[in-house]
Amino acid sequence: MATKDPTPLSWTAAFIESDGDRPLAQLVSESTLSVWREPDYALSQLGSYYPDWYPRTVAKLVVPGDLYAAAVEKEGTIGWALTEALDGNLNEWRLEAGPGRDWSNQGASVPYLWRGMRFRSKTERRIAAALERANVAFFPNGRGRLGTAPDFRETREPDFLVVVDGKLGILEVDGDDYHPPERAAEDHSRDRAFRRHGIRVIERFSATECWGAPDQVVAEFLQLLRLNG
Repeated sequence: MATKDPTPLSWTAAFIESDGDRPLAQLVSESTLSVWREPDYALSQLGSYYPDWYPRTVAKLVVPGDLYAAAVEKEGTIGWALTEALDGNLNEWRLEAGPGRDWSNQGASVPYLWRGMRFRSKTERRIAAALERANVAFFPNGRGRLGTAPDFRETREPDFLVVVDGKLGILEVDGDDYHPPERAAEDHSRDRAFRRHGIRVIERFSATECWGAPDQVVAEFLQLLRLNG
């Protein structure tokens, strides 16, 4: 039976956010949580110390299908936060994929619409419009799999994947909620993951300059991509 009280799900997201992982907290917030009790027959078989029906608490988190891969990577963190949210009263939990969210690209944040695509911020939307005016191919917030070894694969999502004259580059908008200064080390680690696959041009521009002069930002990025890509 699905719980009608949203508190466990809200608390799970809050614990994750307090641990410093805002994207994962947002993912959990977009999921559906069910909590129920069922018999623990293994304990009842131990004898008279336990009643015939000994309750155990089970939870199921149904994640939007397009976010499932990212949730699997953080399954341990989700389980920890879910246990905390239920005051330690959790015997088993399950992670399942539900229907995907209704948009074409895979941005996992507050939706800002433009040309049938969604963006994390209005600043990203301005950069998309500038790339459109530059008549280049670009793919915003497209999640994909990276890694050069079977045991070192990860899911990553660049802000903009741009193609010019057969050269591939990444343009990142720094300074918005999803790229605060304290995430700089994580962002640079992500850049290295893309470079291992041969993407040589990964340029970061501040949200301030992207908002104030999006066409100049795009022009500079395209020049660097043509020269170094």
